[in-house]
Order: sequence, then structure tokens, then C-alpha cells
Amino acid sequence: MAPKKTTVKSGPAGVAKRNVPSETQSRSASNSSTKSAASSVATPTLTTPAGVKKPSRNDTGTADHATKMVQWHKARASQRQAEKRALEAQIGQLERWIADDVDKAAGWQMTADELAKKEAGSSVEGPFAAALEKKKAEEAKPSDEKTELESKEGF
Repeated sequence: MAPKKTTVKSGPAGVAKRNVPSETQSRSASNSSTKSAASSVATPTLTTPAGVKKPSRNDTGTADHATKMVQWHKARASQRQAEKRALEAQIGQLERWIADDVDKAAGWQMTADELAKKEAGSSVEGPFAAALEKKKAEEAKPSDEKTELESKEGF
């Protein structure tokens, strides 16, 4: 008979196995500077560069609130349009750099091919391969054509 398997049952939710406030306090104290820097980067700003602040939600439903929302959205749209133009300029620059790198790579490939030819020197492999193909083609011809060729050539 197989041994009985024991199962581990979890305890009630929310019950801590040990006292950890001292550990979390020391960890949070050492990371406080990194947390503030990370949180400032991660949270979106509610103020546009034009200085138009997002209206408070307390005034929702009033004409003043709607007017402020229009101003805020227009300012945000113009900011994003400027960011888009800057990114398009970066894309254009990157495309020029890519084209330049491809052209330079082609030039270096041509140089590498020329140097490989010079380093190879004279070789009989090319003419040998051509002669071998010619010989195979001649042997593959039917015998009638061979005899006709030999009779014409005077063999």
C-alpha cells in the first residue's frame, strides 16, 4: 500500500507568521530616495508647459469647468503635437543614419571582396571547374554526334 500523502493547509488569511514591521521600516528607509525619484517619473503631470492646470472635479457640471477643460485639452494637444514633431525629426535623423550605415557597409563589403581576390592569388580551381564541366558535357553527348564531330575534324 502506498504511503499516505500529507497536505499542507494554509492558515487563516491575514495572519502574519512573524513580526515584520522592523524589517519593512528599515527597507523603506533605505529606498525612500529611489521611491521618490521613480514615483515622480511614473506619475503623469497634470500641468502642461503652457501653465494651464487641469480643473478640479469639484466644479464638474458648470460652464466655468467646461471652459477650463477646453483650455486644458487644447494646451495638452499642442504639447503633444510639439512632442510628435520632435519625434518625427528624430525619426528622420535615424533614417539618415541607417542609410549612411548601409552605404558604408556596402563599401566595406566591396573592399573585403577586392582584398579577398588579391589574397587568393592565382588559382587553377576556376579554369579546372570550367574544363571539368566542358568534359562532362562532351561525354554526355550521344555517340552518333561524337563520330560525326570526329569525322568532320579528321580523326
